[in-house]
Amino acid sequence: MNVEDSVTLTLRYTREEGKWVGVCVELGTSTFGRNFERVAADLEALVEEHLNLLEEAGERERFFSENGIEMIPA
Repeated sequence: MNVEDSVTLTLRYTREEGKWVGVCVELGTSTFGRNFERVAADLEALVEEHLNLLEEAGERERFFSENGIEMIPA
């Protein structure tokens, strides 16, 4: 992967029983809390960490392929 390549991910937020739930649809990463801004910031950090760990483990290409996530060339 080129450092300038990108990927489009869907971050979905819902309100459930007085709490905000944030989910990255493609990665399955999620978090929840009472404050929307905090949940949004936490989810972005978790998604970044998830992507970094996939890269470090050498699993990014396999995971992306299995989950239909397409790289967008720079």
